[in-house]
Formats: sequence, C-alpha cells, structure tokens
Amino acid sequence: MKRILLASIIIFFFFTSPCYCKDYVILTQPDPNLINDDSGADANMTFWDLPLSLQLVTISSLVLALGWKMAAVLIARIKDENNDNRLKILQFIERNPGISVNSVKRDLSLKRGTIRYHISVLKEAGKIVLLKNGNYVSLFKKDQDVLNNLYSRNIEPYLQGITCKKICWLIYENPGITNKEISEELGLTKSAITSHIHKLAENGYLVVEPNGKSKNYYFKENCHPDMIQYFERID
Repeated sequence: MKRILLASIIIFFFFTSPCYCKDYVILTQPDPNLINDDSGADANMTFWDLPLSLQLVTISSLVLALGWKMAAVLIARIKDENNDNRLKILQFIERNPGISVNSVKRDLSLKRGTIRYHISVLKEAGKIVLLKNGNYVSLFKKDQDVLNNLYSRNIEPYLQGITCKKICWLIYENPGITNKEISEELGLTKSAITSHIHKLAENGYLVVEPNGKSKNYYFKENCHPDMIQYFERID
C-alpha cells in the first residue's frame, strides 16, 4: 500500500512539473478604473472600539482562564497541606521528640529527599522546631512540654550527641573531677573529653586547676549547666 501511494505521488509530480507543461506568458494590463489606496489604515482601533460582543467574549475568556488557574493553585495548596507523608512525619515527631532525620527515614521507609522537603515545609509553617548540636539535628513538634526550658536537664534524653551536657553535669555534681574519671564514667576517650573541656573553659564556664600530671575541673561560681547553650535553634 505504501509503495502504491509513493508511486502515485511521483507520477503526479512528474506530469505536473513545469518541464512537461506548455509555455505560457502572463501579461498584466493595468486597469484604469482600479484605484489603489496605499495610504495605510484610516485609524488605530483599540479594544474598546471593538463590537460589544467581541469585548464580552474576550473578557469572559480571560476571566475563565484566570479562574481555572486560581482553582488549580488552591486545590494544589489544599492537597499539599493535607499531604499524607507530611502528616505522617509530623505525628511521628510528636510521638518521638528529639528524633533525627535518619530515624524518620528508617522507621517510616521514606526517601531522604522527601523527608527533608516535608521537614522544611513544616518548619516554615511553624509546626516543628529543629535543634542542632554539632553534627546532630533533633526534631521536635512545636509547643511540646519538653521545649519549655531548652537548656534544662529534662531535655537531655531527647537530644542526640549531647556529650558536652553530660560532661557539664558530671563536673557540676563532682567538683574537682579529672579527665580520667570523666572518661571512665562516660566511656569516652580522653581526647574527646578534652575538646569539650577546652570549649567550656574558653567560654568562661569552668575553672581548670593543674594537679600534678592531671587536672581538676570545677564550675565557676554562679555558673550552672542549665545556663550553657549546648545546641542552637535552626530558624
């Protein structure tokens, strides 16, 4: 069938091509009765000069198009606010204050990119609070009781990687404690403890007293572990 159609097209162009046609000469004869007006348009027409029916059709089309656009945006926004994954993440954070992104990913079996997107939206909407401690980020639902005093000891169980806070309370409750004793108590290396001690001393919270080969640590007078900002709030 394709071959027959192709052959028909070739035959058509073959017999209608100029080389197989007789020569014709077309001569133009000016008509003295014909008047050519080359002066252009008489006037510019605005929208309001159009017939009323055309105006109504145009305006109605614009209003209809705008209405559809606004309806689509509204529907998408309502659907987005009620996103199942987002509600699931918010409820999970409420049940597990201080949870990390990795834990949300593991327990809810969602992609990391999906979780980060919904967490960003929830944070911008003021529904959750993010607290950063070093490389750790803890998630809390806003207005949870545990957030009433961010630097109290009550929040410690909900924060990950809160080594500095544990060291502070150990020094506060055991004045004169040494690096070795802290290491044995918390199961940490001496170098890890030393880095926290240096930071606390530089910020003016601790007194360090040499004692032979070791050092004794004390909290300064009028200083308390609850005064120390172990983490920062991510706004």
